[in-house]
Amino acid sequence: QLRGLAALLLSPVLAEPEKPQPYEVMSRIMRLVAWMPAEGRRELQEVLVDDCSEEEVLRGLVRRVRSHCDETVKRAHQMQRLSPEIWEGLMLLQLLWGTNEAIAQRLASSLRSSEWEPDFGQSLSQTLSQLATRASHWGRFALAPLRAPVPAFEFHLQSLAEEKVPPELEFRLFVENACAGPITPSEVLELPLYAARTDYGFEYVLPSKMRSFMANR
Repeated sequence: QLRGLAALLLSPVLAEPEKPQPYEVMSRIMRLVAWMPAEGRRELQEVLVDDCSEEEVLRGLVRRVRSHCDETVKRAHQMQRLSPEIWEGLMLLQLLWGTNEAIAQRLASSLRSSEWEPDFGQSLSQTLSQLATRASHWGRFALAPLRAPVPAFEFHLQSLAEEKVPPELEFRLFVENACAGPITPSEVLELPLYAARTDYGFEYVLPSKMRSFMANR
């Protein structure tokens, strides 16, 4: 079932988040992820690491989720209200950030643990040449860590650059979370939901640390 989420997110049916039906389906997926228990989110990230490690696949997934997050901010700007849909979308975007880092770490670990087995049918000069090439490769690897498949700028919200969120509101959210700092990938997997009283009644919301744009600028 979790494997189907990635395929659904990449479906052409959800390519236009500004349209009502794709927006509604995407919002339900975001809410499903936000309402998952911690073990469910961890398992989802493991599935994404296994199935979406190809750069183009993961980049497409990030762009699809980011586009939806931008659309939630634009709609909030029109309604003059920051809805829970914004933070639920950002949670999935941050989960993808953790997936991105986990893929880079797995690749780095794989390269470090790879073993060289000599070919005893080769001449001494061929063996020495292979060792020299491999030593050169290891040296470059040590000096230049592997980059994550998807660059950081792909996680930045265009709607923030367009100032769809009033600067004074964004500043207030920043002040509330400045001491704690941007949310980390491990925290995204552990965050609980809780019921809070709002102007619109009780709503299940994410903790204040998730209700911030610090990680998406």
